[in-house]
Amino acid sequence: VEDRRDGTYVIQAAPRNSPPSCGVWEIAVRIYRPAPVSGWEHVFGSPFRSTLIASGTDAAFCSVEGAMLKKGGMCGVWSSFTIDAHGKDKSRRGVGGDVFKVSLAQVRGSNEMVTDTAADVYDCHDGTYEVRVLAVKPGLYNVEVALCGEGGHDIPLWSQPDHPVRFIAGPPHWKGTHVHLPDGEDHLRAYLKHRNVFRLNIKDRFNNT
Repeated sequence: VEDRRDGTYVIQAAPRNSPPSCGVWEIAVRIYRPAPVSGWEHVFGSPFRSTLIASGTDAAFCSVEGAMLKKGGMCGVWSSFTIDAHGKDKSRRGVGGDVFKVSLAQVRGSNEMVTDTAADVYDCHDGTYEVRVLAVKPGLYNVEVALCGEGGHDIPLWSQPDHPVRFIAGPPHWKGTHVHLPDGEDHLRAYLKHRNVFRLNIKDRFNNT
């Protein structure tokens, strides 16, 4: 508390815990009364309520986690992971409104393909963002997450090129599954007391084996 010697006072306050907890805080301002009261009394309007929000989102302190990033996913089935936005003070953002860009590029050997996969980002309005991914081709994918900053500049947030995410073929689909017939045969034949072997070619709805 700073006494300006003119009947006014400047009060500066900072949360004791680090990082501070965002939300509604109650601020009590009391004045000491001498005898005969001899005690502290609230000034008019005290306690006051103030909302503490996190500082602007900082990509350096944001985190990304989810089963998809560790275990991969399946083609034709939505996979997801979560972005947790934090401010410069390392506290979680209690509100939404940030814009994140997620891109996936398929990798084959050492050559990166241009095959992009759909990735939708949903704002949960509590500082977290759900990313839903739908892959249509099996293989390894590089996943990159960036925070869209001012002026349209993307700030890299997360990337693991040394640990790409693997997507496998989707569930079998009847349209893609067929039986290989023996040479010279136009339909299946099965014989009693014989071992009959047939080869199935199973594919998902995206024609992936």
